[in-house]
Amino acid sequence: MDILDLARRNQQKARKIIEDTKIIPIWESIGARVNLVGSLSTGLLMKHLDIDFHIYTSQFSLCDSFQAMVKFTENKSFMKMEHKNLLDTEEACVEWHAWYRDADNALWQIDMIHILEGSRYDGYFEKCSKVVNLVIDHYNGGYQAGKYLKELGHKKALCIADNFICMDKERIEGFRKAFEPGETYRWEIPKTERERMCFYEDNYMQLLKRNVTAVFAVSDFYALEFMRFLQGKNIRIPEDIQIIGFDDNMASRESNPSLTTIHQEASLRAKAAIECLEAMRDGAEYKTEIVLPVDLIKRESTRKL
Repeated sequence: MDILDLARRNQQKARKIIEDTKIIPIWESIGARVNLVGSLSTGLLMKHLDIDFHIYTSQFSLCDSFQAMVKFTENKSFMKMEHKNLLDTEEACVEWHAWYRDADNALWQIDMIHILEGSRYDGYFEKCSKVVNLVIDHYNGGYQAGKYLKELGHKKALCIADNFICMDKERIEGFRKAFEPGETYRWEIPKTERERMCFYEDNYMQLLKRNVTAVFAVSDFYALEFMRFLQGKNIRIPEDIQIIGFDDNMASRESNPSLTTIHQEASLRAKAAIECLEAMRDGAEYKTEIVLPVDLIKRESTRKL
């Protein structure tokens, strides 16, 4: 798995954890403003599994802060919690650190810094994080995939993803835009490999019954996994079903057949990040969000019907 695919998958897992733990509504219940910061907010979440929040309240009540944390303990996936009281320092905050065990048994660290509004560090790190807030055009990438399949003559297509939020939602919505209403279906597949294999086994015959001739996966990882599954059932790619992925990782080029996919250029991210950092250093203006283009790469897993 290449570094961009790893970052994308970890970002998706992190978003699901945020949803499962109800971090944002729990803090908001005590009147707090919640800001996502750190590697997840910048799209650079890779090997270190951490999620960072800055929590702001206009008045600081240590009791309220503890009250929020008590609500988190109702979620049995939290393994451990710690706190550090820094209210009497210039930081004027309380640090909360929690460890969460996900469905794949991976341990995530969730850092929540409860800060008094108007203190020295109010908004400081949020401003810094925007320097590298680089995103790719997920919606347009999905649309390019869908438009290409329509041009090839497909009238029934399946979208597969393990969630329908954030970037995956954008990719699927872009894909569906290229089709007429009722021409696309969506599978929300399980997150663990064993459960996915069972899901594929239970549902793949639906594709044939519904005359689905094309599949769009939100990542090359899922596209290649499903392609191998179908080939194991003697379903030919692209003769019987055609598949498009997203990312253009190394495996997509070396698979048999090679995978048609949406390419995102890693070097563009690096170039844009360097330009932003140089502009910040020089005191020049810079964009706080940069949307990077994507391109359709046509390979052997698709062809004209």
